[in-house]
Amino acid sequence: MQIPENAWVMVTGGRGFIGTHLVRLLLEKGLRVVSVDTVEPSSSPPEGLTDVQCDLRDRARMEAVFAAHPFACVYDLASFTEVDLDRAAYRRNVEATEAMVSYLAPRPQIKYIFFSTQFVHRVAETLPASDTDYHPVEAYGESKVLSEKTIYAGLPKEQFLILRPSYIWGPGLHRFRDGLLKNLRKGRMLVSNSRALKRSYGYVETVACQAYCFSQLDFAALPHKVYYVTDPPIALSEFCDYLTSAMGEGRYHKVPSRLIRLLGVAGNAMKKLGLPAPINGTQARETTTAFPVPTSRTTDLVPCRTDYASAAKKTAAWAGETR
Repeated sequence: MQIPENAWVMVTGGRGFIGTHLVRLLLEKGLRVVSVDTVEPSSSPPEGLTDVQCDLRDRARMEAVFAAHPFACVYDLASFTEVDLDRAAYRRNVEATEAMVSYLAPRPQIKYIFFSTQFVHRVAETLPASDTDYHPVEAYGESKVLSEKTIYAGLPKEQFLILRPSYIWGPGLHRFRDGLLKNLRKGRMLVSNSRALKRSYGYVETVACQAYCFSQLDFAALPHKVYYVTDPPIALSEFCDYLTSAMGEGRYHKVPSRLIRLLGVAGNAMKKLGLPAPINGTQARETTTAFPVPTSRTTDLVPCRTDYASAAKKTAAWAGETR
């Protein structure tokens, strides 16, 4: 069942990075959007947008929001995404999902799209064998595994869809501006010289488009409950070429993967001593290891594609204006 124009939809985490782009797209599609976030809203929201400042775990407030609007779909992006913390720090993610399931279970007419993460399955050189083939390697991924299991246990399969973003980038992501783009500009970016190493980088506007297109499909008719929202894999060097061209400056250095990993180990040691380091162990692992995801199942169903040259120009322009 498609979502008709002028229908009500909810976006949780609507004032976050992906959420901001998704809200903008949904408004352009003629939908009425309720954006729920703990972040304080703008004083002058655009027409069609209702901002609510609320924690998803506030059951009384959230029940009132659901009661006030005949939602056709909920896009659930709200999440605590800081990395390398302990399990207790991410318990809020699972609690928020448990709360959301409690709101949606009595309302089976509402479509539910849950944004999970690629980090629920991290096995080098290996695609997930199934929608529920879980292999997280850190606490954030574990919290999303628990959230996915909560949804499977609490909602009928025809009501929900799980989307897993992969390496999202684009205008508005400050850590991308202050990390990869800054390293490129200063000429200190290290790239593996492995020709076989590729990653799926998801441009944020493409990811928002994919989420919207998925929400228009009949969930019961789809062959999977899990889809990765991202772009087909490319080499990091090719990705960097688009960015340096768009910025009109910058460079990177191709070096053996082993050297990058050694620098990551050294970076972890420097962090423990309170010293700044250009790269840490997590970053080194991510830039030297292929973690493939099944992008074709997404691109076969939805028409959203990224023009890398155009996307890089938009991102570079934003970074130049805000740095």
